[in-house]
Amino acid sequence: MSLRAYLFRLVLYPLLALSIAFIALFSIPGLAPLVISPHPLIITLLVITGFIALLAIFRAIFLTEKIRSPIQQLQDSALALAAGDYKEPLQVEGPQEIVDLGNAINTMSECLQETLSRLRESAVLRERMYGEYECSLLLQQYMLENVLDAYPNPRFLLRALSYTTASTLHGVLLDLKDNADGDMVLSFCEAIEGGFKGMYDLLSHPSQREKRNLKLTLHSDGKLGITRHEMPIPIVWSTLEGKEISLDRPVHIQSQDLIIIYNSGLSECFEDHLQLAAWFHKVLRHFATEGFDLCLTMLQHELSFLTRKQQINHDIHLLCIQLK
Repeated sequence: MSLRAYLFRLVLYPLLALSIAFIALFSIPGLAPLVISPHPLIITLLVITGFIALLAIFRAIFLTEKIRSPIQQLQDSALALAAGDYKEPLQVEGPQEIVDLGNAINTMSECLQETLSRLRESAVLRERMYGEYECSLLLQQYMLENVLDAYPNPRFLLRALSYTTASTLHGVLLDLKDNADGDMVLSFCEAIEGGFKGMYDLLSHPSQREKRNLKLTLHSDGKLGITRHEMPIPIVWSTLEGKEISLDRPVHIQSQDLIIIYNSGLSECFEDHLQLAAWFHKVLRHFATEGFDLCLTMLQHELSFLTRKQQINHDIHLLCIQLK
C-alpha cells in the first residue's frame, strides 16, 4: 500500500464513521425532525464537521507530500548505491525518523566505499604477490635446473628434486663447473631472506653466498672434498657396500656412489641428522642398486609423502649426484 493511499484511508474512515452516525440519527424517530429542522445548533455542528473534514483532507495531502518527497529521495539514493554511485552524500529534510534513515544510508555508503577500497587494495596485493611468486619460480629454475642442464660433464649423473610451498620461497643457487684439472667444483648456496629479494641477493651480491653455502670438489681420482657454512651435512652413499660413508675421514667416491645435497628446508622436517639420515637410508638401502632413475623416483615419492604428512613452511631442494 502506498503512503498516499494509507493517508487517504486515514481520512476516509472517520468521514464514513461520521456519515454512519448521521444516518443513525435520521433513523431514530424522535431525533429525525430535530436533525431535519434548520436549528442553528445543528447548522453550526454541520459546518464545523465539514470544516474539520476539509481540514483533515488538506492536512493529509500536505503530510503525504512532506513525507513522500524524502522517501522518494531515499529510494533514489538506495538505487544509486546499488548501481555503484557513492559520490554525493544524501541530504534529507523531514521528520526526525526520515533524517535518521538518511544518515544511516550515508553511513552505509561510507562503509561500502571503504570495503570496496580494501577489496581493490587486496586484489592488487594478491596480483602483486602472485606475480612475485611466479617470478620467483622462474628465477629458481634458472638458478638450479638450468645450471644442471648446462653442465656438460658425462662422468656424472645429476638431478634436482624440489618441493615448493605456496608461501614465500627460499631460493638456492647452484654453481657447477670443471676446473683446469678436470675436477668437478660445485657450490650450493641458500638465501637468507625468503622470496624474490633473497634470490636476487644471491645472484647480485657475492657476499650473500658466503653466509649459507656448501662447496664440494670431486677430483678426477675420486677424492671428495666438502666445506660448508650453516648448511646441512650431505649424504654420501656407497652403492657397492650398501651404507652411508662417514665424512669424518677422507672420502673417495667410486662408480655408482651417490652424493645427496639438500637445503635447510628438508632438515627442518626432522629433529636431528640421525632421523634425516634414516629417512634417506630407507630408500637408498633398497633402490640405490636399481639404477639412478628408479632411486630418484622413490626419493620423490618419499618426499611427497613427507610433505603431505607434515605442515611444510619452507621449500625443499635436493641435488643428487652419481658417479658413472
